[in-house]
Amino acid sequence: MNSRYRLLIVLFTLFATVFSCRFTQAQTQSEENETLKKPVALPPSVGLYQGLDSIPEMIRQSAPFARTLNEMVRRAGTSGTWDEEARVQAFEQSREDLARSAAPAEKGANGGNGIQPLSNAWTNIGLTSGTNVYGGGCTTAIAIDPTNTTTMYVGGTSGGVWKSTNSGANWVSLTDTWIPNQSVASIAIDPKNHNTIYVGTGNGYASIDELVGTGLWKSSDGGGSWARIGSPTLSGTIVKVMVDPVNSNVIFACPYTSNRGVYRSTDSGSTWTKVYTAGQPVWDMVAGTKVGNVPILYFVEGNNIGSTASECGVYKSGNDGATWSKIIGNLPAGDSIGRSSLAASVAHPERVFVLITDTIGNIIGTHRALFRTTDNGVSWNAVTIPATVFEPTLQQAPQGWYDCTLAVSPSSASGADTMFIAGIEAFYTYNSGTTWVDYSDNNWGWQGSHVDHHSFAFNPKNSAIVYDGCDGGLYWSQNKGFANPNNFTTSWSYRSNQMTTNRFYHLGLDPSDTKTTLAGAQDQGTWKLVTGTGSVQIGGGDGLQPLSYTPASVYYYELPAGDIYDQNNNFLSGQFTDNGYWDSPFKMAMEPINGVQPYRILYTGREMLWTTTDGGSSWNAISPRFNDYIHSIGLVKANPNYLYVGTTSEISFTTDAGNNWTSKSSGMSGIVTSIVTTNKNLNFALASFYTSNGHRVMKTTNGGTNWVDVSGASGFALPNVGVNCVALDSTDPLHIWYAGTDNGIYYTLDSGARWSVAGAGIGLVACTDVEVQANKSTIRVATFGRGIWEASTGTLPVELASFTYQKQTSGSAIGTDLNWITDSEDGTAYFEIDRSLNGASFEPISQVATKAPGGNSTVQLQYSFFDSLHTAGEYLYQLKEVDLDGSAHYSNTVELNWGVNGLIVSQNYPNPFVIGTPSVAISSSFNQLVQSNTGPTLSPWPVTRFHYELPAADAVTLKIYNSTGALVRTLLDNVTEQPGDPDAFWDGRDDRGAVVAGGTYFYVIESGHYGTVVNKMIVISN
Repeated sequence: MNSRYRLLIVLFTLFATVFSCRFTQAQTQSEENETLKKPVALPPSVGLYQGLDSIPEMIRQSAPFARTLNEMVRRAGTSGTWDEEARVQAFEQSREDLARSAAPAEKGANGGNGIQPLSNAWTNIGLTSGTNVYGGGCTTAIAIDPTNTTTMYVGGTSGGVWKSTNSGANWVSLTDTWIPNQSVASIAIDPKNHNTIYVGTGNGYASIDELVGTGLWKSSDGGGSWARIGSPTLSGTIVKVMVDPVNSNVIFACPYTSNRGVYRSTDSGSTWTKVYTAGQPVWDMVAGTKVGNVPILYFVEGNNIGSTASECGVYKSGNDGATWSKIIGNLPAGDSIGRSSLAASVAHPERVFVLITDTIGNIIGTHRALFRTTDNGVSWNAVTIPATVFEPTLQQAPQGWYDCTLAVSPSSASGADTMFIAGIEAFYTYNSGTTWVDYSDNNWGWQGSHVDHHSFAFNPKNSAIVYDGCDGGLYWSQNKGFANPNNFTTSWSYRSNQMTTNRFYHLGLDPSDTKTTLAGAQDQGTWKLVTGTGSVQIGGGDGLQPLSYTPASVYYYELPAGDIYDQNNNFLSGQFTDNGYWDSPFKMAMEPINGVQPYRILYTGREMLWTTTDGGSSWNAISPRFNDYIHSIGLVKANPNYLYVGTTSEISFTTDAGNNWTSKSSGMSGIVTSIVTTNKNLNFALASFYTSNGHRVMKTTNGGTNWVDVSGASGFALPNVGVNCVALDSTDPLHIWYAGTDNGIYYTLDSGARWSVAGAGIGLVACTDVEVQANKSTIRVATFGRGIWEASTGTLPVELASFTYQKQTSGSAIGTDLNWITDSEDGTAYFEIDRSLNGASFEPISQVATKAPGGNSTVQLQYSFFDSLHTAGEYLYQLKEVDLDGSAHYSNTVELNWGVNGLIVSQNYPNPFVIGTPSVAISSSFNQLVQSNTGPTLSPWPVTRFHYELPAADAVTLKIYNSTGALVRTLLDNVTEQPGDPDAFWDGRDDRGAVVAGGTYFYVIESGHYGTVVNKMIVISN
């Protein structure tokens, strides 16, 4: 590293130490202005992380790098591996779940909910566009229809592909339910068939992918539907896709991570041939002059940060991309060049331009970054550019590795080119670079366009119209960007209206204010959204976890690495002695403790757990230094001595406010992303994990001693992607849960036995936080690329302790007894019983008046209804609770059969079955759990349930065998069971009472008249 960069590192450190920035809208509009106090710690140099240790410290100290690494480690773990095909398969599972959720009587998740509580009920609440409010996130790709120029497509780092048919005045999302990850690197339109669109997914820079792509996707109907093409040849991020301007059967694609190089298809993407093998990314490609109706093509290969490859440089092809040769001449090449961008003049295609950074993302030498040829690439000349384009001040590292883009007007005059170049800042020239004008300055606030630029596009038929894709969305100018340099708002205006692609990390809901939401956004600060009023920014930079407490008009917001500020922009993190993670957990107490108000009691997790009782003036560590960062905190509202923290593949808890800690890791993998608790059961907690091949959600019912998987049984499970957060229903927290996954929002009405996707409105985008408002009905969701969404949970405003049935098969009354018990009711008018027969839509069959005086009750109430219909078929029943105000809510369902011809056996649940430690007795027949009433510290021994159904009374035997065929346990031995669907339970012990070892087991259920069924299960010994 040369002396200049050593000096920069010293200055960065000094600046961060002396001047602790207070990020406000007036001071910054970009987290890229932020330099972290120290470089982020790197994972082991394996898999996708290989080579990260060669990246200069100054880059690793920048916020974009730290954010990128955070997202990648969540997805690839410490091993640095990424299973792209598994990711696509998981997305297809979610698409099937979504389609199933719209069926008249859904026979999948939740046992067949005919009316999904959250189906199609979502409303996007922001960020909505307005004065100084920008709904657009990072915009990386722009493509304009060459004939009908009012039609255009854009894509971003997480928001998917969007389409406008009126030059960007309005937008429609195209890929929320089609493409996994929603990260877009490149878009190309077939010039001969404008309904054919190609999209390269992912977002490649800094040696790692912020969101790893899933290859190349194609639409043949203008974005109405999409198909993945080129797999597995083309995989991961496709940083560039280009269609030949003459022969649109010829397509080029450039993978960023694996199989680097240039791939060529001559049959519109059906088959592919690698025509150039690269060691480093091929960043860009353009077409120049046509020779004999064959365009001269160019691409540029450049090094990733810290890498060196001698073949890097600008390449040229004269045979339509079949072969390529490196241009030798007055151009940087080899290990001196990094990320680069190309552009060609349409009016004068012999003129080609390349913007080249060095290997740390800065200008090479003195102003040498832009080069031009006017003779089809034979000779090149350097064009002097401003020195601040990638590095505006000494407060930050150069950033050309993150944002580097170039455009040339399609109607440039022969002697003067109008060009745009951009990195952090953006400049234009109308005289081929003789003079440059800065229209997006790092220090201007919200004038011109947002800083951090990734893409440009000119209107092909009106070169006065130019679009700028940046970290703030999409902007446009209708006069080539020219304006009064002191007031660029007269030339540039926001063009992302209705294109809500903000990337939010977390929400902060106030328990006493149902209209206010605080939200932290990537690169766009922390926002306060008030229903019916609008939005206002309360903090700049990268917004992480905000907290709000309205009665005292107090709020806090968090920036990267655990830096915390209050509503007066006071910095509250000066006393920590350990390192903070990019997304450090931050929680507020839920009720007073020893007379101290909740908003004064805060917890934050770094390498240790810290707490304050004076609103952040002083902090105390109450845990040891863990081997990993703390990623989540769980607070028990009614017992402040009981705390949970989640790291990676481990949950630790304390029962004495941090004096002693116990750690559990059995069955856990991936980052523990959230831990939630409820006063309904002080020993209950629910945890989510970012893992694609393990337990995504686990629960404890004994205060953290044992954890069991509740990710759902086969056919009803959460998708095999990471779960970013879980939330409990405010009315029925022990049964109704919500999970924010990388494939949208899922919910369960039966304690995790079956999960269902939450309707079509929110799509299958990555959901990073989910919160249920204390008013018992409003749920809000933060997404990483599609803004914030709101819905009514639609679930029962009663505590439904049970909803069961019993068949009556003899006597004067034959039919089904439905029974339900409520632990409490709030404003209930009556219950409607709905029935679905053989998959048909639900229909009401009766009403039962509430027993709660005035519709309100806090005691247990029992209800029943008898349905005499018993013709052969499959029956689903659900309760519709109608409030006094006329609103309706729905329960989980029960399912049964009349006219069953044989023995029906369901998969045991939970499976895998994690054996725990006993604290109460289990009846010998295992048909009933007997809980002790001696206190809340006791909870039942974990059991797995065997569910089966008989058409008539019969003798039943249920035995369990190990993988060698040896008998382990006899649960039922020729026991006469009545018709219906009885349950049996197993506690993981053999016939001698010893706990069995973990492994594969088989359970065999045999009936005297209806045959035998054998099923497999997995046992995990704790």
